[in-house]
Amino acid sequence: MEKNITKWPKMFCDGTLDGILCPTDRLRVGTCGIESYSTPLPDYCQYFMNASLGGYSPFLDYCPFILGYSSGSCNEGGASAGAFFGAFNVFSDAARCIDGDFRPKRSQGSMNSYAGLCANVRCDTATHTYSVQVRGSTRYVNCTPGLRVELSTVSDAFEPGGYITCPPYVEVCQGNRKGALDFAGACDNASSSDDAADEESWQRWSNRMNAMATVARVLLGIVLSVMTLLVVWLLLISAPWVC
Repeated sequence: MEKNITKWPKMFCDGTLDGILCPTDRLRVGTCGIESYSTPLPDYCQYFMNASLGGYSPFLDYCPFILGYSSGSCNEGGASAGAFFGAFNVFSDAARCIDGDFRPKRSQGSMNSYAGLCANVRCDTATHTYSVQVRGSTRYVNCTPGLRVELSTVSDAFEPGGYITCPPYVEVCQGNRKGALDFAGACDNASSSDDAADEESWQRWSNRMNAMATVARVLLGIVLSVMTLLVVWLLLISAPWVC
């Protein structure tokens, strides 16, 4: 990073950002770890136009990393996360942090910007595609890497105009075992519904076949009875009369 510009924007942050962001591992929501010092930092640790601005740790050469909140883990329990994080995040073992630009309708804090949230992720490991479920919604929507999902169209928890930008599949699905299991479970449920429909259709066909077989047996019985009567009648008229 040099003069407020970084070659790795998802790992580092600049001095203008003050809000919710996603760290590179996407396992929690975080914020910029930047501090203004009383004296200029060493030359080799100066990354901003302001020589006194840098990251928290001298052991990391004052690099301005995005630091995750201790209570902002995406697999945090909803109650322990608190009202502030609960207003715009979904918490589960399948959830990952996704970048965006939005504002919650019922925010409990005074954050300047919201550029990351935790959302449930369902991963299709066969096609390397995924879908997401955000706060305030019960349904999953397809998330195509590089494209946006307009939050107000899928949830009532966000102000109009807000969005998330879908990250690459590998960033939210690699190692996300729960996300893959959730997708498989959804497919199993759909398959079970299809199986039930197939079973019902087969049962109707079977009932029709049984009814047709019953009718055929009745008709055959009638035909045989008529043929028997006809044979008897022929025998009667052809036999000599005995006086």
